[in-house]
Amino acid sequence: MCPPQFVAAMATVVAALHEPPGSVEETLDRITATAQRSIPNVDLASISVLSTKADTLKTVAPTSELAERLDMFQYALREGPCYEATEGGHTIVSSGDVRHDDRWPRFGQLAGETGIRSQLAVQIHETGDTIGLNLYSRQIDAFAEPDDLAQLFAHQARAALGHAYAYDQLTTAIGSRTDIGIAIGIVMSRYGLTRERAFDFIVRVSQSSNMKVREVATRLIDMETDEPPDP
Repeated sequence: MCPPQFVAAMATVVAALHEPPGSVEETLDRITATAQRSIPNVDLASISVLSTKADTLKTVAPTSELAERLDMFQYALREGPCYEATEGGHTIVSSGDVRHDDRWPRFGQLAGETGIRSQLAVQIHETGDTIGLNLYSRQIDAFAEPDDLAQLFAHQARAALGHAYAYDQLTTAIGSRTDIGIAIGIVMSRYGLTRERAFDFIVRVSQSSNMKVREVATRLIDMETDEPPDP
């Protein structure tokens, strides 16, 4: 049986990451803030993004300047958990004490000087850009069992981020939040769904019909406009 504190933490994570859809940037900020607040022993969090178009590695949504600096160390040295989880293609990389980890001696020394001991990096998105979540702790062996809450958190983060990408696609394609509201409102009215469920409906139609989300939304609006008014 899962400890009560584990269950409570997971409930907090699910609630925070599955708020009504927002932009990708808003979702990334929510992911790192929730990770620092909800996962035991996490002192800092950040997200690394490897762009497939520009072939660049950058940090977004850091919870502190130190988190961003630790990421930059790894990019410059081409070593460390967050580098391995993005450039190295590994799904999850962890270290119980980076100071004495033979895999990354140069980064380990720099990280140790900042007071960081443990680190966990896990991929949360790999379609198009590769996106990795970086968790830092000042405790040794803080992530000794990375397949527990952090793994479950990463799973929820993937779902939230996928939802955000679809939402951004819809936002860009239709052109304004007013038009998004029209498309979602049509589905809400016709099928008696909540706003979030209506958005999920549009995404599912997109997937099952092999149409882009923007095409589904546009067609919904066009169909509503073309229908004759009630007598």
